[in-house]
Amino acid sequence: MNYKILITILVILIALLGVALIYNSTLSPDNYDKNTSLNNSDASFTVSSEGPYKLKDITDNIRNDTYFEGYDINTLKWMESLGDKYVFVSRDEYIIMDYYDSKKVPSVFVTDAYIEIFIECDVIENHSLGNGDNLKDVYLVKNVNYLGNNTYYYEV
Repeated sequence: MNYKILITILVILIALLGVALIYNSTLSPDNYDKNTSLNNSDASFTVSSEGPYKLKDITDNIRNDTYFEGYDINTLKWMESLGDKYVFVSRDEYIIMDYYDSKKVPSVFVTDAYIEIFIECDVIENHSLGNGDNLKDVYLVKNVNYLGNNTYYYEV
């Protein structure tokens, strides 16, 4: 009789452990982030074809150039904490991604035109550098897809 009760309790404990493990496996860093988390699938951005830039170069410019005066120090620290990432720039945003996603976006530096690149991606996290004229929103993204581009030629 004691063996039947012990086996029943053991089976229940194993079942509860299994349920807990399945639940825990659905919680991953990709499903949520601590700060400003969007988990926004298929966000679209228009970025310059001139890129990607190393994130460290961008953060050094923000920290040292008076052009970025009044930036949010917490956003800059967050950007620096991201490590070895790459950045595409738009008129209003910095789009930060890893090396492999950055290679999905064609990079073209031209002198007589401006090329806009259209991408879609998943936004992991976003922050703002502040409300100044030269301060942009900052997005950390993944799963980047290149959608196409438009070229605008400068008239001489």
